[in-house]
Amino acid sequence: MNTLAVEMHPQAHNIICDDTSITVELVDGRTITAPLLWFPRLAKASEAELNNCEIL
Repeated sequence: MNTLAVEMHPQAHNIICDDTSITVELVDGRTITAPLLWFPRLAKASEAELNNCEIL
């Protein structure tokens, strides 16, 4: 039996922050969402700061 091992390196395409969660859209179409409570600095950020996200 052969198996094919595919090594993937997910890359972020876009980031969306709202008042309760952060969502990262990947180039392959998947999305990852997490509550802001998991990230204390982000949970304390203002709306303007949350709208000023960038991918590094």
